[in-house]
Amino acid sequence: MNGNHLVKDFIDLLPEKDQKKISSLLRLAAKRGSLKNPEKSKKLHSDKQINIYEFKSKPYRILYTFFGEKTIILSHGFSKGAKIKNEIKRAQGFFNQLFEEKKK
Repeated sequence: MNGNHLVKDFIDLLPEKDQKKISSLLRLAAKRGSLKNPEKSKKLHSDKQINIYEFKSKPYRILYTFFGEKTIILSHGFSKGAKIKNEIKRAQGFFNQLFEEKKK
């Protein structure tokens, strides 16, 4: 992409306690793949091109999708109060651009 690290930058701005909780959640997902606990992860959007999921660590969210069966790609993070439809559109744009670049 363009060299941005949206999720890392988001996490770095959080209080240390929240950084640890989110980092732990992401490590668990990296180890297991999809998380089955709907309190921690769930599908938000599905269409013919992409499924978008969220990792949840109160009050924060990180949107992601899968590339293939085991690779998780993170889009960006935000606080719970954000308009979820806007955040899903933002993630769709990010993933569509990424997958188009992968095709080249």
